[in-house]
Amino acid sequence: HSNGIEMIEPTELVGMIKNRDNIYDYMESMIKKAEKSICIMTSSDGMIRKVQHLEKAMKRVADKGVSIKILLPHNKDTEKLEKELKNVAEIKNCTDVKSRFVLIDDDKLLFFITDDKDVHPSYDVAVWIETSFFAESIKGFFEVMWKKNK
Repeated sequence: HSNGIEMIEPTELVGMIKNRDNIYDYMESMIKKAEKSICIMTSSDGMIRKVQHLEKAMKRVADKGVSIKILLPHNKDTEKLEKELKNVAEIKNCTDVKSRFVLIDDDKLLFFITDDKDVHPSYDVAVWIETSFFAESIKGFFEVMWKKNK
C-alpha cells in the first residue's frame, strides 16, 4: 500500500498534569499556539490567577486575531480584570455552572478535575486532550452557556 492510514497512539492525545503552576505553564504554551479561538470557563479566583500568569500570552494572540471568550462568575474582584481585558477578550458572567477548562482552536482541551476551592494548588490536577471528537462536545456546551449568559 502506498497510501494507508496513519496510526495514532491514543496515549499521545491525552495526558494528566499535577500542580497548578505546571498546569498554568502548559496552558500558557497552548495559548501561545492558538490560531483561531480560545474559550475559557473558570472560577472567579481562577480568573484572577490566570490573568496574573497568562495575560501577556493572551494579549499577544489577541493581537494576531485570535478570538478569546471567557465565562466566569462575576464579582467585585473580577471587575478590574474584566476592564483590563476589555480589548483582549469577550467576557460574560456565568454563575449556574462550576467548571474550569480551556479550549483552543476547537480541538485542544485542558480541563481541571478538581474544584479550586477544595484543593491545595500543589494537588490541583488537569487533563489535556487533543481530539476534535471530545472537544466539539465541550465547544457545544460552551456555546450554549455563552448564549445563555450576559
